[in-house]
Amino acid sequence: MKRRSYITSKQEDLEFLSLSLNEILACLRAQYLSYQTSHWQVSGSHFFQEHLLFERLYSSVSTEIDVLAEKIAGLVGSEEVSLQNQIPLMAEYLGKWASIPDHFRRGLTSEEDLQKLLRAVYDDITESGLMTLGLDDYLMATANSHEATIYLLQQTINPRTVNASSASDLFFADPRKVEVQEFANSNAVSNDPSTFENTLEEDRGHDSSLSVEWDEFEESPDTPEEILEMPGATELSTLNRYVVDSEDPDLDAAIKMNEKRAAIRKVLFKARIR
Repeated sequence: MKRRSYITSKQEDLEFLSLSLNEILACLRAQYLSYQTSHWQVSGSHFFQEHLLFERLYSSVSTEIDVLAEKIAGLVGSEEVSLQNQIPLMAEYLGKWASIPDHFRRGLTSEEDLQKLLRAVYDDITESGLMTLGLDDYLMATANSHEATIYLLQQTINPRTVNASSASDLFFADPRKVEVQEFANSNAVSNDPSTFENTLEEDRGHDSSLSVEWDEFEESPDTPEEILEMPGATELSTLNRYVVDSEDPDLDAAIKMNEKRAAIRKVLFKARIR
């Protein structure tokens, strides 16, 4: 059927579009609240990556909500996105998902419900002859985006359920404990520059050991105080050197600067003590 680039003025058509699109809007708004709640509630050894993941998801959904709400307002009237229309529909989705305690499985269920809804609404609007080019593009793009989210959630769930982890693996999955392990493996006297410098002053008479001690210090992790001073520390937390990717270009740039700074710090310190 030929797609239109305009919308009908028939009251029954407007009501049909309003009901169909409001259902999607309510599902997305409920999903936003679900992901935001998961962002607040995640804990444990995977906290940092999961906290950032759910922030990425609810931020992405927020943009889709705004675009759809404005599209509904433009096509059928701003009164159609009222709270009276939205709250009962949102409550139905949230009530269903709230019974799922695992954050990732709850998210996956919400994604599956959204995909079924997008397919049903797309088919109904197309069959009715009311599909516009812009609306077609939005529904397709939203479905595509959330297919990627489904894959991401599935990949996050599967390794945690299929692959058994040892107690050691679980312990060192926490960045704070990784730092302890890195320091222990470095065999360094200290990873604090002032402490290390004092140690070298005491050992100046034993030059043969300096190169070994320096190599050990160079392999040791940065101290929390140093990490706090790194670019992006406020936004990414004091353990920002463990964040390997970001959707925010500014934070991504800060991460790359951190990686360079960690190397430069020890080069400058080495030049100062020798």
